[in-house]
Amino acid sequence: SGHAQLTVTDATVTALQVTPARGSVSIGTSQRYEATALMSDGTSLPMSDSASWVSDPLVATLDGSHATGTGVGTTDISATAVVNGVSVSNSASLTVSGAKVTSLEVSPGIETVSTGLSKPFTVRAWMSDGSSQELTGNDNISWSSDDSGVATVDGSTGVATGVAQGSAYISAAGSINGQFLSDSASLAVGDAAVMGVIVTPDPATVPVGLS
Repeated sequence: SGHAQLTVTDATVTALQVTPARGSVSIGTSQRYEATALMSDGTSLPMSDSASWVSDPLVATLDGSHATGTGVGTTDISATAVVNGVSVSNSASLTVSGAKVTSLEVSPGIETVSTGLSKPFTVRAWMSDGSSQELTGNDNISWSSDDSGVATVDGSTGVATGVAQGSAYISAAGSINGQFLSDSASLAVGDAAVMGVIVTPDPATVPVGLS
């Protein structure tokens, strides 16, 4: 029969870390926060999904650890988690601006990849006040490829994978404050190049008469 080793420690929770410490979004866009329990033995435990989260709903609403700006201002994003019966809390800040998202920009605008390999794309939202916000993994954004026979793309991360030779457009789109915005980039997929040949074993030996 099989067996496994279980190590039990007397580590206790010392603090709850909430990141990012200072977030910023515009009205209608979101920021994901992470809660991590720091233990006395130097280890850490992810607590984002099990923690309870609180904010000022006039500034930002919460769906789990995802905060969406609802009004101009600053609010604390507070998390409370229970670890081995011990309750720990901490908070981070979120500033919501009144700037409106005017456009999306996918980068790089032109990219190449070999079949079977992947390349990441990013998307940035440009605001009416000239500022910008990274939205690559944001809940407001979804990714698509116009030709999945040439390249596929992860709908949430923007990572595209070459499938066959050809060209495809990789697009990011989303509805922000009722306004639909999108942008796309070009991805050229080529055959994977052979970089070299390795012969093993080197050196090789065999008895006389064998091969």
